Amino acid sequence: METRPTPQKPSKIPLLTALCIFFIGITTSWADEPWVVATSHPLAAQAGQYILQEGGNAVDAAIAVQLALNVVEPQSSGLGGGFFMLIYDPKKHHTYALDARETAPQRDTNDQFVPLSDPSQNGLSVGVPGTLAGLVWLHKRWGHLPWEKLFVPAIHLAQQGFLVTPYLAQALKSERLKKWEDPLHSPYFHQGRPLSEGELLQQPELANTLKLIAKDQGYSFYQGPIAHAILQTQQQSLHGLPGIGRMTEQDLISYHPVWRNPITIPWGDHEIVSMPPPSAGGIALQQVLLALQPFQSIIDPITQDHLTIEALRLALIDRNQQIGDPLSMPPGTLKTLLNPSNLKERDQIIQPNKTFVLPAQNSLNEGTNTTQFSLVDRAGWVVSCTTTIEDLWGSGLRVKPYGFFLNNELTDFNITPHSSIEHSAPNDVTPNRRPRSSMSPTLVFQNQNWSMAYGSPGGLSILSTVTEATVGMLMWNRTPQDVVTQPRFWVKNTQGDTYTEPLMTTTELNKLRLLGHPLTPLTLPFGSIQMVGENPLTHQRWGLADPRREGTVLMGY
Repeated sequence: METRPTPQKPSKIPLLTALCIFFIGITTSWADEPWVVATSHPLAAQAGQYILQEGGNAVDAAIAVQLALNVVEPQSSGLGGGFFMLIYDPKKHHTYALDARETAPQRDTNDQFVPLSDPSQNGLSVGVPGTLAGLVWLHKRWGHLPWEKLFVPAIHLAQQGFLVTPYLAQALKSERLKKWEDPLHSPYFHQGRPLSEGELLQQPELANTLKLIAKDQGYSFYQGPIAHAILQTQQQSLHGLPGIGRMTEQDLISYHPVWRNPITIPWGDHEIVSMPPPSAGGIALQQVLLALQPFQSIIDPITQDHLTIEALRLALIDRNQQIGDPLSMPPGTLKTLLNPSNLKERDQIIQPNKTFVLPAQNSLNEGTNTTQFSLVDRAGWVVSCTTTIEDLWGSGLRVKPYGFFLNNELTDFNITPHSSIEHSAPNDVTPNRRPRSSMSPTLVFQNQNWSMAYGSPGGLSILSTVTEATVGMLMWNRTPQDVVTQPRFWVKNTQGDTYTEPLMTTTELNKLRLLGHPLTPLTLPFGSIQMVGENPLTHQRWGLADPRREGTVLMGY
């Protein structure tokens, strides 16, 4: 049982002095060929800074950033989750795609969630975690600094503590955390109440876990004492309700990440690279660009947004019906989904002055508590990573006495089976398969030179956020700062139900409604693009951090 340490003033991460630009909020920084780190939390950015100053490369820094995010954003990502990552090697001019997404245990079945009123808050929703295995693979292939060195910032933050930020303070008030945590013996509570903004959060259990993993390179996580604790933890459900997890020791031992061939999209003198299935991101991005190609001359921003919404609706048809783990998709599916001839006839339904009508599809579930970081090192290696434990605090299950939360990623599968005798359903729960995702880390190249790396958290909203940004920059001539800071929309389903951010004006909303769009204004923003880039001609590098969270850009030499 963990007791809360005596509060003390947090010490700083042992960073070397650097030439860097550090802002929180809307951050735009420029310099000639430095390293650049853009993350959703300043202390995670500092972790990347520390590693790069110590002589580490982009992969080393990415590992350190992910470990630090587990500490400072425990509600969004960490050891109990999974990630997608793109890595660009400038010497080989090649982009690698690593899938470290969670998998369904061997004993899972496609109807397991049907009897549950809330499938997301129990052990049955927990997928076999992939984050740590992915980090180990990355380090073995490209790591430069010793493995233990990469844990220094995260261990320091967990042990010494850090001050709760506004974004974390809001998450600490969630009902999910209150349901599972003992407020008298949880590091996230003080005297029975959630920690508030500005209070010190120390996580000694997590610090000890990170120390152990730093020494054994993850062995204890998949085969040792941490593995046993994971199995015990996922055999829980709220108030004795159904939902006990089915993960076994063999599921943990047999987990492995997968190298995948990224989706590559030619677009004039640009090339866009994004994640393939089980991500729907790359496919949706290519389908939307092809659908909008006839409308490149449109200059009215409202019409541009209208057309993008319509194209996303069509992309959601295939996302919902045909995308899942590649092992569950019929042969040739990817080729068919990206065939311009097949898409051209369907895309003719898009009109610049009205919406089209589509039949309703099943509603979708996908958690929004994800995080994104992007970085480039001095040598030009680039990383874009979207990482998650699915919902806010994942399943709500914290592995004790190890201090990290388990995902509820399996709720990204179809809750009710969609398969029948006539057709298969690639996203039905299937043993050893990965659930479909919207996570879309993305790279852009211009004239074969790397230009930008970015992505966003936000569950189902990721497709809209990343697509809107990409189309805005490459088709509608919007600047990177425009697409990071301007109000967004989120196309929720094929019928066109669309959420909008608070800063979208009444005039803009009314114009879209006149075109037939059913809009629901939200009181909170969504998404959080973290972007780094380089001017292919001048080689001047820059970074942008989204103001919607505690976005931060750090740069240095």
